[in-house]
Amino acid sequence: MKKRQIFPLWSFGAEVPEPEITDLTEWVAARRNYPCDLGTYKVERSLVEQAEVDMPCYGGMYYRVRIISALQNVSEGFLRGEPALDYGMLLQDVISARKMHRDVRLCLPSPLSLGIEDGYYGDYDDFLGALCHLYQKLMRELRDNGIRKCIIIGERFSSIELEELISGKSFFFSPESTSRVLSSILEVQDMVAVPVQRLAHLLELVNTYEIRRAALIDACPEDFENALDAFDVEQLIAGGYSKGARRDYWNELKKKAYVEIDYF
Repeated sequence: MKKRQIFPLWSFGAEVPEPEITDLTEWVAARRNYPCDLGTYKVERSLVEQAEVDMPCYGGMYYRVRIISALQNVSEGFLRGEPALDYGMLLQDVISARKMHRDVRLCLPSPLSLGIEDGYYGDYDDFLGALCHLYQKLMRELRDNGIRKCIIIGERFSSIELEELISGKSFFFSPESTSRVLSSILEVQDMVAVPVQRLAHLLELVNTYEIRRAALIDACPEDFENALDAFDVEQLIAGGYSKGARRDYWNELKKKAYVEIDYF
């Protein structure tokens, strides 16, 4: 006898393509009563598409534009003084997002993913440490305004980022998830999100690290079935990270977030 096990669907970020002028014009016309820009459009567009997601999340690598525009003492891609942030539009995004989903997360590009260079400290560790300290303050401000957890996204993470930014309110996620990156993440957190093409790498690590939960990005029933060789059903989550190409991405993931289990 088989029983269908349905997994919750969590978002780990959503990239949004540049809109058509007609779409943007129509959107702006309906939002004349509060500050908004292209970044606001992308936040709202991504969350509209996540209507069926159990744990929605806005932001992604595209959100680096928002962070950099809020950064003070940055010129021509170089940090020229003590880093500071203008929270104005960052918090406006929070207001917009929480109007759409009360419980929502934010995916922040890691400090190194911002792509800015040191033109002030003259020491790499001091430079990166200052950016991490800035992120700590930003995440506290976001929590005070209703964002309970931040996803920190990057291809890979430095030891400074992992040490300074890990907390119960943050989560490291690499869409690449090589074995080396997965290992570095599992050194500091006991839950991990991996694309299904990297599932084999994760299964190789289950005997090395204590993994409490695993989110499988872009999984189908067969992937969940394979993961059950190493995890219990309650340890698995269906995950998504939209690249922005398809507006039905999240609905299709929701339909595939299950596995048939034999019960005797």
